[in-house]
Amino acid sequence: MASTDKELDRRLTEEDLPKPPPGLRFELWYQDRAAAINDFVNQVFETERSVEGAIWKYFQVHPEASVGVAIQEEDNTLVGAHPNIIRRLWLDGRELPIFHIADVAISPHYRRGIALYRSFIRHVQVQGVLQGVLFGYGGRITEENRKIGKRLVGYEDLMQLETLERRLSLRMAVSKRVGHALGEAAGAVGSAFYKARYRGSHGSWTVEEAEKVGFGPEYDRLWESLRERHRICLVRDAAVLNWRYSENPASGFHLFEAKNQSGDLSGFLVMRVYSEGDAKLALVLDLQDQGEAAMAQALLEGATAAAVHQGCDFLRFAPCPGSSAAQAVAAAGGFREAPVPRDNVIFKSLAPSAAAYGEQAAAELLAGGGHWYYTQGDSDFLE
Repeated sequence: MASTDKELDRRLTEEDLPKPPPGLRFELWYQDRAAAINDFVNQVFETERSVEGAIWKYFQVHPEASVGVAIQEEDNTLVGAHPNIIRRLWLDGRELPIFHIADVAISPHYRRGIALYRSFIRHVQVQGVLQGVLFGYGGRITEENRKIGKRLVGYEDLMQLETLERRLSLRMAVSKRVGHALGEAAGAVGSAFYKARYRGSHGSWTVEEAEKVGFGPEYDRLWESLRERHRICLVRDAAVLNWRYSENPASGFHLFEAKNQSGDLSGFLVMRVYSEGDAKLALVLDLQDQGEAAMAQALLEGATAAAVHQGCDFLRFAPCPGSSAAQAVAAAGGFREAPVPRDNVIFKSLAPSAAAYGEQAAAELLAGGGHWYYTQGDSDFLE
């Protein structure tokens, strides 16, 4: 029988893997089961992710360690699925692996089974520790799931992001008042105003949209500079950025690069254009500015100008609290709170005792939240 957390002031072994309730079993799953797992996840969450999208998200981020845990009935019917998505984290001058907690799917038929939920999540966490992963994080957590996770499995609040938006068109506002046809006409007329207002003034940096979303060796050099400015953030070298954006089967990504007077890459912004209901939106997924609010503002102005030309109704951005990007938004003006829920970001120590692995100081630093640099692209968005 698996030990309780209070008994574990030591390293975990396979004997600590919790057992499932009677009639069910836990199994590891690999890429050869991606289609079946993806169908199950889509059914639970009422999503339409493609198999290619599932393989990209679950298996291509860390191919040598990609695995998931499934719950199955005796007849092999899936009851639950949890991908073990491993990301690379930068923490005080070193790298370590971290779980990206996402897509925890349990069949609605079993959703009220608290014992099942606890044993499943605990099994996944112990499995992660056995893989050498001691910590986990997750973003875009709904308020309901946040409360359930805190109560049942000990999720800790890391931060809460407020999504802000900048209006780029009159189309939506006029359509709500006088109808779609006049709204489209007003949008066309107002477009000239917004194009003039957001013309992309970039100060000391040259900000340009890249012809294609791709990240070469210059991004490895930029990462070496960026990482010294962050105590905690997910790794953003060329390999990670290419996986996250250029190899992503989803569409609509735009890359903006800030270069100094010598033409060297100094920072970047990734934006995604997508539709939500009747609105066409541009969302800032990542912004790296080397701690300079002026560079962040230049990148935001460049992205805003491009979003206007794309015909977007709003530009949205949820800056990390206390960051130079947050300062840039406050100084830029024109942003207001978007009518969407706050973005809850959570943290979890997977091992009952981080001290048993010599990582107690890391656990305390990570749990605080105040030292993180986090962007919404660090979690999934429509993917």
